[in-house]
Amino acid sequence: MNSKVLFSLLAMIVLFSAHCGRAYEFPSYNIVYSKNLNLQAAATEAVRSIPEEAHGRIQTNAIYVLSNGEAVLEAYGNGFDPKHLQPLWSISKFLLNAVSGMAVLEGKLDLSSPVAVYLPELESALPKTLTVKDLLYHASGGDWKEGYEWNPFKSDVLAMLYGIGKDDHAAYVSTKSFRPGLSVKYSSGDSNLLSAVLASIYKREGGFPKVFFERMEVKEYVWETDSKGVPVGSSYAYLTPKDLAKIGELYIHRGLYKGKRIFSETWPRETSGPFPNETALPFPLSYLPIPSMGGHLYSNRKRGTPEIPVFEFLSGNSIFGSGHWGQSLIIDPDRKLVIVRFGNDRLGRFPMKDFAKKILLAVSESEESTP
Repeated sequence: MNSKVLFSLLAMIVLFSAHCGRAYEFPSYNIVYSKNLNLQAAATEAVRSIPEEAHGRIQTNAIYVLSNGEAVLEAYGNGFDPKHLQPLWSISKFLLNAVSGMAVLEGKLDLSSPVAVYLPELESALPKTLTVKDLLYHASGGDWKEGYEWNPFKSDVLAMLYGIGKDDHAAYVSTKSFRPGLSVKYSSGDSNLLSAVLASIYKREGGFPKVFFERMEVKEYVWETDSKGVPVGSSYAYLTPKDLAKIGELYIHRGLYKGKRIFSETWPRETSGPFPNETALPFPLSYLPIPSMGGHLYSNRKRGTPEIPVFEFLSGNSIFGSGHWGQSLIIDPDRKLVIVRFGNDRLGRFPMKDFAKKILLAVSESEESTP
């Protein structure tokens, strides 16, 4: 066995053994507001009971729920509070969908244009057939390995974020070979190339995070950049739960925020459908309820069999964002429901589907009891 791999395995075993040997010190939690007892019970389970039963291997940092434009649940664990910015990880990709829609509405971005039109410094490296739409739908066909902790020595995303590509993410991604439009494959490389495109468009206006968040009246945020000043669109945006829920609600209102149009009314519907060449995942992944990928967001359709919903209790128009270690954004436009959950799930998986079902039932009961 490779000595580096052996060392990593031994280190993980030692760390895991040490973790299991410690008594779990339960952190503070706070149910800021819940509209009814069932919502309160769901929140308490998320921020206290599940972490306690899992001995800290599954932890919830924040819960925020909007229903019909009203905050009906807000809760925090691990000592966090409403003012703390939370890492979105790959929900940052969801934000790229909104920013892309904004740029398209303003006529600054054409999805059918070659990527090299916006990144002339990479023209010699990128194929002329690679379009912005390919990046938006993870259809670049890039020779990309998305592995994380479990495959660190062959991971392109780790090399891009922390290794040889950390100074210029777009340049690193451009060294890969591409077969545009032939298949769909989740890629943080596509996300950071798309981010570079958007950064080039909004450079004179102070960058796309500034433009987008100002229009959404988001005052506190962080979006880390590479050494070139390009936001890390794949991973490194930070928001409060309330502000992420507000952006989720933008999709319920079809691009309108307080009378201001951020993206077109049809943008959510247009970009929540699958790319034409998206196919079912290979066995055994094809048996898992993995959602179909749209334009940097997930839809409530099983990949490969779109007639099967991933969350059967949500509407077919529901869309999702998902991030490393348990970040979740669920938007059901038909029910006018937004669920935000920030987690820190290092050695386990939070039962998000069951939690979302409990939230929906509690919200429905509350609406039925309202005179």
